[in-house]
Amino acid sequence: MKKTMKRCLTLLLTLAMLLTMAVPAVAEENYSREITFTGVANGDTVKAYKLMWYSDDYNSYEYYEGFSNFAEKNYVHPPKTMDDVLAESTPQFLTTLISMYVLMTESPLGGATLPDVQASAEADANEQAKLTLNPGYYLLLVSTTEQNNRTYMPVTVFVQVKNGSVKVYAAGSEITDDLTAVFKHEEGPAINVRVNDDSRGTDEWKEAAGGRVGETMDFYMEVSIPAYESGLVTISSLIAKCQLTGLNYVANSMKATTLPNADSDFVEGAIKGTTAGTDGNLTVELDYSKIRSAATGRGLVYLHFQATVAPEAVKDSEATATANLEYVFSMEAGKTKTTASSTAAVYNYDFTLFKKSNELNNPSDAGSGHQPLAGAGFTLYADEEMTKVINMVKVEADGGTEAYYRPALVGEEGTVTQMDANMGSDNNTLSIRGLDVGSYYVKETKTPSGYYAPKGSFKLELTAERDASESLVKTLAKGGGFSALKEADRALVQRDEVNQALNRFEADLINSSTPVLPTTGGVGTVMFTVIGLLCMGAALWFFLFARRRRDDEQEQSKTTL
Repeated sequence: MKKTMKRCLTLLLTLAMLLTMAVPAVAEENYSREITFTGVANGDTVKAYKLMWYSDDYNSYEYYEGFSNFAEKNYVHPPKTMDDVLAESTPQFLTTLISMYVLMTESPLGGATLPDVQASAEADANEQAKLTLNPGYYLLLVSTTEQNNRTYMPVTVFVQVKNGSVKVYAAGSEITDDLTAVFKHEEGPAINVRVNDDSRGTDEWKEAAGGRVGETMDFYMEVSIPAYESGLVTISSLIAKCQLTGLNYVANSMKATTLPNADSDFVEGAIKGTTAGTDGNLTVELDYSKIRSAATGRGLVYLHFQATVAPEAVKDSEATATANLEYVFSMEAGKTKTTASSTAAVYNYDFTLFKKSNELNNPSDAGSGHQPLAGAGFTLYADEEMTKVINMVKVEADGGTEAYYRPALVGEEGTVTQMDANMGSDNNTLSIRGLDVGSYYVKETKTPSGYYAPKGSFKLELTAERDASESLVKTLAKGGGFSALKEADRALVQRDEVNQALNRFEADLINSSTPVLPTTGGVGTVMFTVIGLLCMGAALWFFLFARRRRDDEQEQSKTTL
């Protein structure tokens, strides 16, 4: 009996302990809610800062000190309290309040600070981030990756507990059902670099163009900036940086226009200053507000500048202008962001002339090729009339680089007009590098002793391939040529073609030690043929006429007898 009573008392004590533990479990309901935030780029992070929370009995609010100090100083006016201000807030007022608060957290004079991050989540491939928030009032901001260029508006979320029920508000409006809130955003600033391609007779702004050494090229950087609904949300710092490789910036050529045409209207005050570093880096400080005042919707401004193709561009047959933007978004004031880069290229091309004689390497073998011929000299012109000579500079062989000539810069010392074809192992080669696509005119100004000079000059035509966007590429096209301007010289050009392995245009040009006969099929052949036939016809006519006359005289003599 005693054992039975003892067991009953133990069972009752255990039951009592279970009931005691069950009461708090029923009373302590889970008021936290999971909220899905959409419109957040994959990899960007949503961060929640708790500005207000409930007291233990859920009958009053407690505020983060940095937030309450800011709000009471700027927005709370007695007899109203902080609770009154938030309760009466419209969505527009909340946006202004929170935007100003975020701005002031980054200002040494603002007297505001952000609390520690209470919750954070990285957006997935569906551009969604899920956060579980306890009751309270939160400020949500998005920090971006270097790859994502979005600028996000701040969002407020209030997880409210009232009479035991939970409601969730985002940006001042209640959200129900699946508890989803959208982050409004704008694509951040962007930049595109283009260069003027005039190779087809018109001005075309392309990703690439041709340009010879010493030529001044026209570029623009197209800067695109977002517009924000609130004047408090802005781009507080905007700097364009452009790295020039193989290009020399033309001082004071930077200007801002409203259209791609360099002669279009200026955007006054858009450029605060331009700095050209010795490393070829251009830094252009821009005024976001001035650009916005001249634009509607997403603003565009074109930063035009000029740069000259430098001698070092010959090395890789390419010069580049690569630009990006560095900017600070007011809602991420402590972070300098960098946009994706954009590049415009300027290509240059090579021409090699091999000078040869009319003598064969093997006189008994017509296919053995012609012997190399040293001692010739040439001048390059930009026009067929031979009035615009192109000054050249000789670059001596250096290491694995063969000697060559290139166009001279304006005012450069050591320039020449006559180029000697004395390069290569046979001392019969003329190598010219750093040329643009287009037409050039070559005149032999020095002829080897014992050989006849050409009757006229020669036309060099360089053309390059184009990509799907019709921009030039570095590869020479087969459509070029090296041809005689006078018919009598046609036979002197033995070969003209693109050496695809070296990506250069090549030609073989002959000097003859005997007078050059007219080219087969040419005008000279026709003329001589006609003259020969006429002479033969005249001779035949005179022969027949004389014979006929002699026969007539003999016949007349017989009749007389």
